Amino acid sequence: IPAFALLVLAGAGSSGRFQRLLRRPLPLYLGRISYSLYLVHGLVFLLFWFAAPALGLTFRNPFAAWAFAAVFVGTTVAISALTHRYIERPGQALGRRSASPTTNTAEAHPF
Repeated sequence: IPAFALLVLAGAGSSGRFQRLLRRPLPLYLGRISYSLYLVHGLVFLLFWFAAPALGLTFRNPFAAWAFAAVFVGTTVAISALTHRYIERPGQALGRRSASPTTNTAEAHPF
């Protein structure tokens, strides 16, 4: 908990190295797709969890474990980017369109 408090305090300032790091394209992009990352990571984890033994993968050495983790993260980000682009963004646009008031009542209630 103290480490988290220090992290929050480091990010509270409006300038500095930490803020410059967070304003780079990669953290900004991961922030944009963060909800898709949240939804997808569990499914990808389960897929990898059951696929590893079926493929005969073992993690007796650190390199294999790190390589597996890198592939897991890359796959999760790639699938999340696709779901963000083709599911989340169109859904948000549909929600904005349906929530915006219409000027013509005949358009709003066609029957």
